[in-house]
Amino acid sequence: MLNIEEVLTENFPNLKERAMNHIKAQPNLFDDLMQAALGEKQPVGWRAAWVAAEIIKKNKDFKTIFETYIDEIIDKLEQFKSGGQKREFLKALLLFKIKEEKLGFLINLCFNWLQNPKVDAAIRVHAMQHIYNLSKKEPDLLVELNAILEDLYENENAGFQSRARKILAQKK
Repeated sequence: MLNIEEVLTENFPNLKERAMNHIKAQPNLFDDLMQAALGEKQPVGWRAAWVAAEIIKKNKDFKTIFETYIDEIIDKLEQFKSGGQKREFLKALLLFKIKEEKLGFLINLCFNWLQNPKVDAAIRVHAMQHIYNLSKKEPDLLVELNAILEDLYENENAGFQSRARKILAQKK
C-alpha cells in the first residue's frame, strides 16, 4: 500500500477523497499526514493540510488527534511558504477553541494578513472570520475589524466582499 506522501504527490481528479479513504483505512497514517502537512515539501504540504482540514470535519477521532497539533500549527503558521497550507490550517482552526496563550499571536497574525493586499484573498477571508469569532468574547476587536473591513471593502474581490458584508451586517 502507498504511503501518504505517495498518495499526495499523485495527480488525479479525486485526490482529496482518495487520500481521505487511505487515511480512514489506515488511521495510524493520520500522524504521517500531519507531519506532511506541517512540512515544507510542496505540493505535499498544502495537499496534506487540505486533506486534514476536510477529514477532521467528518471524523471526530481525527479531529481529536488534530487538536494535539494546534500549538505547533499556530507556531508555524506565519512561516509556511505555501498559501495553501496557511489557508487550510486557518480554515481548520476555526473548528477549535484556541488556548488563551496562543490567541494573541493568532489574532495579530490574522489582523496583519487581513490588511495585507499581497496575501491571498482566501487566507484573508479566513483571518477575518477568526477575528470575528473572537470578537464575540472581545467586543473591542469587532470595532477594529469593522473599521478595517469598511476601509478595504471597495478594493477587494467578490469573495472578500461577501464575507465582509456578512460580518458587517452582524453589527446591526
